[in-house]
Amino acid sequence: MISEFLFSFFATFLLNLLLFLTVNTVVWRYFEDEIRDLSDWLMLTSVFAASEILLVLGVIGFLGQLNLPALTIGTAICFLLGGIRLRFFGPLFYIGWREALSKLRHLFFRSSGQGKEWLLAVFAFLILYGGIELFNAFLQYPWEYDTLAYHLPIAVEWMKSQSLWTIFYAVFGGPLGYYPSHHELLTTWFMLPFQNDSLANILNFAIAGVSVITLMKFLKELDIDDFLASLGAALLLVMPIF
Repeated sequence: MISEFLFSFFATFLLNLLLFLTVNTVVWRYFEDEIRDLSDWLMLTSVFAASEILLVLGVIGFLGQLNLPALTIGTAICFLLGGIRLRFFGPLFYIGWREALSKLRHLFFRSSGQGKEWLLAVFAFLILYGGIELFNAFLQYPWEYDTLAYHLPIAVEWMKSQSLWTIFYAVFGGPLGYYPSHHELLTTWFMLPFQNDSLANILNFAIAGVSVITLMKFLKELDIDDFLASLGAALLLVMPIF
């Protein structure tokens, strides 16, 4: 039991590490001139990370190989193509994952010196609330209707059949042909290594966090005061949908 958990944990760590290195390298290769701060980097990274996940799971799922070995191979191929420095392909490929990490480190230290301590005051309660919710997610079974009706069952059906061609049978509506949606595929990324839904809720926290930062960035681009922009973005997390 412990050995299986450790293996799943290591597989999850490796997959997300390769994903991060690949996406970070691609972002710096093609959008270095557009990245002005960490918000720009985060938005670009989120889009490309989701795109790679959907691409890999979509390909192996339609090939009937929706399993951990195939997922690892697909992610590794993306890393070889997007994260390795390949000089003979042209100037854009002079940047590899090491150079991209160096650029990210410089961006981080440049942004961290801006000294806006009030950001912590705006988000402190929300961060605490999110931490409590994440802790509860590991201790209680899913109970929401949408989650139990189709979000988790569809991801489970895909994992059991190792294919995206499976016809999902819903108790409420009979056999339903269901096209793979982004939410279920992204959820499968977190479920596949452990073969359970222990980490599935992390997706919602990631989406919420990126949404807040994106909204705050848009408000700042409209020349709204930094404090008001941050407060307006924080209000997104206290909406009933979250």
